[in-house]
Amino acid sequence: MKKSIILLAITVLGIVGFQSCKKEEHHQPPVVTNLNIALTQNEAYAFTLPANTTPKPYRISNQAGHYTISFVSKDATGNEIYQYTPALNYNGTDKVTVENTKEGAPDHGNGGGCNHHQGHGGHDDDDDEVQANIVNINFTIGTATSTTATIPVFSGLVK
Repeated sequence: MKKSIILLAITVLGIVGFQSCKKEEHHQPPVVTNLNIALTQNEAYAFTLPANTTPKPYRISNQAGHYTISFVSKDATGNEIYQYTPALNYNGTDKVTVENTKEGAPDHGNGGGCNHHQGHGGHDDDDDEVQANIVNINFTIGTATSTTATIPVFSGLVK
């Protein structure tokens, strides 16, 4: 009987201890930015992405459909930028989504075990209190307009 009580107590403590290892979530919802960009055929576009306060790099989560160039890189000062050039002579619409949110299922950062860090309130908070960004860029690509002036032609003598 004593063994049963001790075994039950150990089981209960194990369950309670496991529950206390779960990471508390303090994530702020991502900031969503929607941009509407008008380009002419073959015109390149670059956008400096919002400052990244997450440990996740920016990535394209919804690739454009009509592009020659569409990627995320860094400029000379380390800012993350998105670069786009429409497909050769394409006109119409295109859309890309760039974000620095987590891919797939939430990462609880505990690797299957308890990951307590002193000074962090008993949970791993490397992803806590950071602001992720989602940037939706809608492109409207029009044909290049001619800047040549039209000179009227007269079919007779002017008196």
